[in-house]
Amino acid sequence: MTLPRTFRYILAPFCLAFLAACQSVAPGQQAGAMAPVSAAPVQPGAANSVQASRQGAPVAVFVASQLMQAGWTPVPAPTGTLYVNPKPFLNRSDLRDVKAGGTDQGQGWLVLGLNPGGQQKLVEATTTYPNKSLALVIGRTMMPLLPYNTTIIDDQLIFSVSTQENAVAAARAIAGVPAEAQATNPSSVQTKPVD
Repeated sequence: MTLPRTFRYILAPFCLAFLAACQSVAPGQQAGAMAPVSAAPVQPGAANSVQASRQGAPVAVFVASQLMQAGWTPVPAPTGTLYVNPKPFLNRSDLRDVKAGGTDQGQGWLVLGLNPGGQQKLVEATTTYPNKSLALVIGRTMMPLLPYNTTIIDDQLIFSVSTQENAVAAARAIAGVPAEAQATNPSSVQTKPVD
């Protein structure tokens, strides 16, 4: 079976980005973690919030599975093959805001706040495809998967990231906020919300 030409063009960068992210992970880090984009230092345990903006990196959330799924695209992963639904169900227009922070142990987290339309799409996707994972792709980088076993009804998605610096870099990439703009006060940056 061959894939349509446009489908191959869309998925090829996704697969390459996933492989690149997996290959650049240092020992002890989670696969798919985003490398810092010259992020300004932040205080441990502090949250950094930036509103999503139109000039930020492309954002897409896909449903993924470790088990083969008919019609889904196989993507090589460090733990085996990951099967990804080729159609993202969330994108930038579904975001209300994005927040990043970390724990005192250095683990990072990235929170995507969803608008009502995005929340409804999340409910539909996690109901239609139970017991799967969510794959967040920011620009050309796949973040660590978010597994779920029941329908997600929340208005936010929380992704675990290898470090707080990586989480902040991911939030800034989504919001389109350069690190230089954050240098004086990294925890108070605000940009335009998504319309």
